[in-house]
Amino acid sequence: MRRGAIFKAGVSVVLATTLLAGCSTQNADGKVDASLADRGISRPGFKGSFLPQGKFQITPTYGITYVDMILIAGAVALVYQIVDPTAPNWDILEKRLPNRRVQYSLRMQMVHIGGEGEARQILARRAAELAREEGMTGYQIQSYSESIDSRIFLPRRTAEAEVIMVAPVKTAPVIEARPPLASL
Repeated sequence: MRRGAIFKAGVSVVLATTLLAGCSTQNADGKVDASLADRGISRPGFKGSFLPQGKFQITPTYGITYVDMILIAGAVALVYQIVDPTAPNWDILEKRLPNRRVQYSLRMQMVHIGGEGEARQILARRAAELAREEGMTGYQIQSYSESIDSRIFLPRRTAEAEVIMVAPVKTAPVIEARPPLASL
């Protein structure tokens, strides 16, 4: 499991705990307690929430309650779930075509932090990496275009490119020159 997936699972648990922080059980009419008391069972007193009472003193005059700390952590976790600063800003779709051609489609994330002008650099980095993997000497960008996918909510930047991988040049085998024949 990826480190990011484990972290997001932990954030989801904190978020669920935060949402449950407001939940509590109240026995307003006392029917359950009366029914249990008739049977000789006493229920331990539970008043309010399962969260700890008290506060964390930051300075002698200012403190923050534990409930508020959990609510703040939940709000931060929710923001992190929506805007993940460690996630890449661009999704790359790579389609290999015949004759050493590769078509790239890049789409920017809907919610992102920066990275608007880096599509060309990402394309160059990925094409160079593919050329190395395939044993090619390099690549040539045949076509490149950027646009904005207009939507009502959250438009996205897109980029399309077609790249040709440059094959290594095959050289003829080197034939060593022989000395001329001795004349008679």
